[in-house]
Amino acid sequence: MGPTTGHILWTKPWAVGGVAGGDNGGTEQTGSYWGTSQYEPKWEPIVIDGILYATQITTTSGYNNGIVATNLYNGQTMWVLNTTNALLWGYAPDYHSINQYGVVGPYILTSGTLPPADTGGSKPANSGTQYNLYDGLTGKYVASIVNGSSNLFTTVDANGNIVGYLKNSTYGIAKSNVVTLHPEPGITVHQNITGPSLEAWNLTMALGEGSGSGQWSISLNHVYLWNDGLMWSNPSIPLTINGNAISLSAGGLGVGQIASNVIVLTAGYGASSVGDTAGWAIEAGFSQTNGALLWGPFNRTYTPYTRISENFVELAGDGVYVDCNENTFVTTGYSLFTGSQLWQITLTGPNGTPPNSYDEYGIQNVLDSTTGIMYLWGLGGDIWALNMATGAIVWQTSTLILQGSPESETPYGIWPIWVQYGGNMAGGNNILYLSEGHEYDPPLFHGAQMLALNGTNGQLIWKELAFEDTAAENSYNIMTALNAYDNQVYAYGQGPSRTTISVPSPITTLGSKVMIEGRVTDVSAGAAQQLVASNFPNGLPCVSDASMSGLMEAAYEQQPMPHNSTGVPVTLSVLDSNNNYRVIGTTTSNALGDYGFAWTPDIAGNYTVYATFAGTGAYYSSSASTFFYAGTPAPTAAPTATPLSGIATQATLEYLGIAIIIVIIIIGAVLALLVTRKHP
Repeated sequence: MGPTTGHILWTKPWAVGGVAGGDNGGTEQTGSYWGTSQYEPKWEPIVIDGILYATQITTTSGYNNGIVATNLYNGQTMWVLNTTNALLWGYAPDYHSINQYGVVGPYILTSGTLPPADTGGSKPANSGTQYNLYDGLTGKYVASIVNGSSNLFTTVDANGNIVGYLKNSTYGIAKSNVVTLHPEPGITVHQNITGPSLEAWNLTMALGEGSGSGQWSISLNHVYLWNDGLMWSNPSIPLTINGNAISLSAGGLGVGQIASNVIVLTAGYGASSVGDTAGWAIEAGFSQTNGALLWGPFNRTYTPYTRISENFVELAGDGVYVDCNENTFVTTGYSLFTGSQLWQITLTGPNGTPPNSYDEYGIQNVLDSTTGIMYLWGLGGDIWALNMATGAIVWQTSTLILQGSPESETPYGIWPIWVQYGGNMAGGNNILYLSEGHEYDPPLFHGAQMLALNGTNGQLIWKELAFEDTAAENSYNIMTALNAYDNQVYAYGQGPSRTTISVPSPITTLGSKVMIEGRVTDVSAGAAQQLVASNFPNGLPCVSDASMSGLMEAAYEQQPMPHNSTGVPVTLSVLDSNNNYRVIGTTTSNALGDYGFAWTPDIAGNYTVYATFAGTGAYYSSSASTFFYAGTPAPTAAPTATPLSGIATQATLEYLGIAIIIVIIIIGAVLALLVTRKHP
């Protein structure tokens, strides 16, 4: 699952960003900090058990400020590991034995040499790559693995074990007795191989936890041997095709795929420094279980000196692997089981027009394994969704369609999409997240957005101001990304809310209205941050999902407050003195978070009144209650007749008699007149 709105949970300074002041110029053109660092990424997080681990790079990848462990839910720093070693993996295997079962860890691993103090006073002997294991909860050093390989192509198996595959072309396997962590029928264990071989390595085995001892037991400060993690080695890699020498390999730029229990090794990709092919590429498929050759090698023909997608490795799943030529836009699907071609299409722009010319500088991709849909996008802003099995285009769009023309804002005439390590797909709710931006000289163009697209139809779900040149990370329904506009980490997701309620006049009477008032506010960790809290002293209001991005940009990114924000629905209910619970109405808070509702009590006695906010895509639900009393009004006394005095009575009778005499005289005159008219 991923965030369905642009609601921000918290932000965290990661490097200095924005415009420098003072003697540094103070303008976007001459005084901007180096915010975009696409080729020296500052943000490559790993998330395990709600803890976010990342190497903090503030200026350049030439040095770092250690590894920071952050609480994913509130942005608070848990600990800092003061090391210059690079963060490599997160590790939380599911360990089952006769005496113990369940997930162990979490651990993190770095690559690089440790100082003597971290290994109990003596440096371990190491002639290859060294991996260092740390406790993920505390950051404490645990142990090291030495004499490893730096050319591993790693995956995570169903039990959470880190498994790496590599081509060993120098000495074959150096272990005299290879065992498998989970023995499978038909596996042949090859020993003392002298030629090139395909090898599989398991981190859990290297730590001595695959031998069936019955308990997870890693010794503090112990130095483990990398070779003890080798599961199998198979001399199955062909060295020639049609009599010509080839050098198949796994790992590296545009090389190797693992899916559907098949490993694809390749040769011929990346013939130049920018990854161009020389017009051909060799591919062969091997069993992930034992390294046996399944098919190939096959020679694939391409237009000479064109480039195959750098993220070729990610285009595999459901028995299919895909390559996409970034210059010709020819995209081809092959069977993982046989290597045969299944389909081929040429990508076009919207309405059949040619793709944007900037797309040729890079096609990136991500696969939603839950739907079998592959998403491709280019630097030029074109976006495609393809059915992995058939190659049929499900939908296509572009940033020009989604956001309109940038006019002269960007130097490309479009909104470019190009981030390190691709995009982000939330399979649980089928949302594709893409970031606009690209590395180039200042000033950064204005208006770049984080885009959230419906994976089914390509429609825009939400967008929010963000210039990001490294892919966002999505874990536990929270997405984190580094925003180059200010070099802060932004966490997007559903957050807590607070509802309050009060009755200004808690004592009333039946027939009189009572005013029920309250507020609905955002109480995510970011709402308490100094800048946000100072700008919203009465609390950051909860607003509708449709109004979310505008408010978040105002609260966290120094943008103007929107004038058309709408609030959230609040349901009012009462429990009366007869113990009857009922809804009395609904209302909607305003843009400041306030709501009010007038109601006339219909039963005398004590009332408990409840206000409930059911929650939205941005906020969890919240509720509150208070009390008031409705009393019975005092009865009104019946009016009584006032007796007339004797004088008043006599005068009244006299006036009444005079009135009667006058009426009789008038009637008589009328009768006389009528008689006269009858006898002319």
